[in-house]
Amino acid sequence: MTAKLRTFALAFLVAAALPATVAWADDTGTYATRHASEPALAPGMGRIYLYREGGLMGAALQPTIMLNGESTGGRAKPGDYFYIDRPAGTYEISTTTEKKEAVPLTVEDGKSVYVKFTVSMGFFAGHVNPEVTDAAVAVPEIQDCDWHEPKPVESAPADAAKPSN
Repeated sequence: MTAKLRTFALAFLVAAALPATVAWADDTGTYATRHASEPALAPGMGRIYLYREGGLMGAALQPTIMLNGESTGGRAKPGDYFYIDRPAGTYEISTTTEKKEAVPLTVEDGKSVYVKFTVSMGFFAGHVNPEVTDAAVAVPEIQDCDWHEPKPVESAPADAAKPSN
């Protein structure tokens, strides 16, 4: 290989790596690196962690995660997690691909609850299933998931934050 060709190849590799370097620099961390610095819960509130482990199965399926029929501002993306704080009460977490998949959950004052999303086969498309997962199982699974800030939900009804009882 000539020196000119080597120089061109090296320049190409550096240029190709720059976007990845910028993406890593903007990475806000994983659960393992962020969890200790999360803000404390306000009185009367509980925290819902929503996560999906990484993997290729159903990677294109990234439905919006709904809470009582309203968007949480986040999606069930492979390898990502986020959390939302809500008043203590009973809620329904759901996703929809070719059909709605839902799970009820109870949020307790000052406590965290974990909801894991898994993919299963459907008739035309896969299903993304929410399941309430015990913290002893969820915490090791979520460690390497990347924080993904949920987008603010626009025009949410004033009572969207109220639990259903």
